[in-house]
Amino acid sequence: MSFQRSNNKRKSICIDERNPNVFEVEKIIGERKKGKVKEYLIRWKGYSATEDSWEIERRLLCPSILEEWEAEKERKKQIKQETNDNENQIDEEDIASIEYTPVPPPEGHECFINSLNVGEYVATGSIEFCNSQKIKLLNVKEMKLRCQKCASDQALNDTYVNFVVCQIMVERSSYFMIKFKSNVNELFLVASENFKSACPKQYNTFMNIAEKYNQIITALSVEIKEKERSLKNTKFYNLCFEGTPPDRCDTSQPTYIYERKNLRQLFIFQLQLSIANFMKANLEYSTLSKHVLNFYNNRDSVFKEYCVGFVEDLYEDLFDDLFVVT
Repeated sequence: MSFQRSNNKRKSICIDERNPNVFEVEKIIGERKKGKVKEYLIRWKGYSATEDSWEIERRLLCPSILEEWEAEKERKKQIKQETNDNENQIDEEDIASIEYTPVPPPEGHECFINSLNVGEYVATGSIEFCNSQKIKLLNVKEMKLRCQKCASDQALNDTYVNFVVCQIMVERSSYFMIKFKSNVNELFLVASENFKSACPKQYNTFMNIAEKYNQIITALSVEIKEKERSLKNTKFYNLCFEGTPPDRCDTSQPTYIYERKNLRQLFIFQLQLSIANFMKANLEYSTLSKHVLNFYNNRDSVFKEYCVGFVEDLYEDLFDDLFVVT
């Protein structure tokens, strides 16, 4: 059994009635130095994280827990050193083929006990931008989400990160969900500023994709307004709106052909804009087909001539066109 003598701890489990200032330590969860004095952040047995307190080393009566803490620090230091040494030997041409094995969490760590999966965590915030082209073949929402502490234990750099899944806001803080070059079915949560500093190339790639994607959304919105302005109140548009087929003599007129072409383009632009806005904040590519079908079923009456097969054959290409190769 390990113990802690503390004058700072007001609430805990007293395990020695002769000395009410001796308490039981569950584990050490942090370390710092204040001047020349080393302090440890203590988790007290029977209490939550809100009761954690910093205690100086000489008050601790738990040598086995201290030894475990130091051994774990040394293990992580060695793993980081090995990965950094390996990285320095990498040929630039081989970077794309590199795989990285994430450092597993300590036994009993919260990431594999009570933590949320990706889908559950996303529900607590709002997605700023989702790199949805990268997740087409992944069941991202069911993946395990490793916490920021786990991410800090990894070799976080441009070489070992495969791609960014999304940027998310949770309680006014910005985070990136990242995928390492690994077969492990996990994502890692990293604070935005930390990711920007550790992985500048991956950060810039993601932000460029997001910027170009949003530029396409803006361009589509402008095109739609211009098409609507040019078509509305024309004879062909009004006939389509009313559901009345044009006279046979009208269908061969250049004006009819031009307006029909514009109407088709308008429908395609609206469909693509709907896809873009939907997938910008959606982690499940598999739900896109349902969204497209809902769009089709609720389309304006002026587009009634288009069949569902036309939409089903088109929407995946429209989605892929949203991503510009940088």
